[in-house]
Amino acid sequence: MRAVMGKPESVALTVVFLFLALQMSFAARTPNRGCPTFTGNNTYGSPPLPLPYDGYMPAIDNETMWLHYNRHAGGAINNLNTILARYPALQPLPLAYLLLQLGSSTFVKKYNISASDVTALRNNGGSTINHAIFWRIMTTYNTSTPTNLTAELAKMINSTWGSPTGMLDALRTAAGSVFGSGWAWVVYRPDGGALKIVTTPNQDNPLMWKIVSPESAGVPLIGVDVWEHAYYLKYRNVRSSYLLQWVNLVDWSYFQRNYNLAKRGMVDSIYC
Repeated sequence: MRAVMGKPESVALTVVFLFLALQMSFAARTPNRGCPTFTGNNTYGSPPLPLPYDGYMPAIDNETMWLHYNRHAGGAINNLNTILARYPALQPLPLAYLLLQLGSSTFVKKYNISASDVTALRNNGGSTINHAIFWRIMTTYNTSTPTNLTAELAKMINSTWGSPTGMLDALRTAAGSVFGSGWAWVVYRPDGGALKIVTTPNQDNPLMWKIVSPESAGVPLIGVDVWEHAYYLKYRNVRSSYLLQWVNLVDWSYFQRNYNLAKRGMVDSIYC
């Protein structure tokens, strides 16, 4: 695990049929959790990158990482804070819980959230969570291997995809199939204890079980961004070339950690 992230935290996840209902401790917010940082003034800050901007080369170039982190992801966090400033009652809610509940008309009515702000929260809040996952699942190019996976997790991967490489190949295929902008994920399905590869459009997250389709719901273990801003400077429109290189950044130790938490009914604090 990367020391720069500090001590990891987790929050409870409860399974309801095929879906996920998040139960999070409002008091667990601390400024040093290495995720969308919830500050003392009820705003989110950008999570620190585990590596410097040029630490993801050759898969991702320095300029792309800077723009992606500061302009795209950072802009979404700023937008999220602007929206939440209009709804003080929403500010104490964990972000993942808030995004899950946006699919409930009762919740929206309770907090009197306008239709335009429901959409804006979904997009900007989703971006905030999605990018936190994305930053944290990546490590230095071609330095992490699946050799230290537990026998249990390795067996699950092998029985589904034949090998860890087969899983990443399937993830690349799914990511390449996303129409327009979106994400591809390896998720844990608490209803059956299985791993599955799913996709979501735009900035939707599999934890948004009241918004995404039942087939896409789950606990994200790996997420790859296939918006063009994630790769266009280096790869132009050739998304497949980006994905072929990106899988070499996957931090298998963090994948194992996310799985361990999900299996115990927990999610990493990066889901805020």
